Amino acid sequence: MLATRREFLSLAGLSTAAALLGACTPVDPVGRAQAALLGGADLTPWSQADAAIWRALGRLTFGPRPEELARATELGLREWIEEQLAPEGIADREADLRVRRFDTLTLDPSALAEVRDEHVRRELQAATLLRAVYSKRQLH
Repeated sequence: MLATRREFLSLAGLSTAAALLGACTPVDPVGRAQAALLGGADLTPWSQADAAIWRALGRLTFGPRPEELARATELGLREWIEEQLAPEGIADREADLRVRRFDTLTLDPSALAEVRDEHVRRELQAATLLRAVYSKRQLH
């Protein structure tokens, strides 16, 4: 049975609308991650505050690490953001030790002109990635 163009377009529109409405249902990434880690047995539901912290850290950081989740839960989301907005007050020895091997970060700008551009670019990219992964200063 051949469908007319009008019937085809109506069916395509209805299926698109159904797919879009199905995508609008709220997704619980915390619950899914918890179920995947714990095998789905005896899961205690997360509170709305925990879900809000997870969502905020997912948007504000390079991915919420367990330490950051614990810190934000301990302080509260508003205080955690305030702490992040004053990065000089955050002791970040682990990230500092990881990036101190890059010489280009401590060179004088006039000395950087003498270093190969590719070397500088590679070191800056590596330092940026290391800070994104290991730094406690996530908004810096």
